[in-house]
Amino acid sequence: MPHLWTGLGLIMDYPLIRKLNSEMTCLECGKVFYGRPDKKFCCQQCKNRSNHRRGSLMYNRHFALMSALDANYKILEGLLASNATAISMDELKRLGFNTFVVTGHRRADHHEQYFCYDVSYFQTPGKIFGITRQHRELPLSENP
Repeated sequence: MPHLWTGLGLIMDYPLIRKLNSEMTCLECGKVFYGRPDKKFCCQQCKNRSNHRRGSLMYNRHFALMSALDANYKILEGLLASNATAISMDELKRLGFNTFVVTGHRRADHHEQYFCYDVSYFQTPGKIFGITRQHRELPLSENP
């Protein structure tokens, strides 16, 4: 009768078992480990750490984008409140306006029209002009 360990040694020679015990490197800590071929982390702690870092990076990018949109909107609101319909790009940049952050864009009347929520404006390389608020009727909800 063969020894139990010898029998296990023979089982480990099957290709399926070798494939399930392939050598991998943890994406978080770099440690070498063995397991399923689709496993990416050596332990639950490394998996949690990686997911937390990825989530916080996405949150930080989202927060930076929303902060820039909010700053642009406040600047445009101030211009509308002072009845200004045009302003130079130099002055806008001095106020902290970020021309790369918008909520909408289209080409209209040989100019680029941009939107920051409900405020629209036309932009040329030297200035923005035609600053207006887009008035749209909001649909009434049936549930109060």
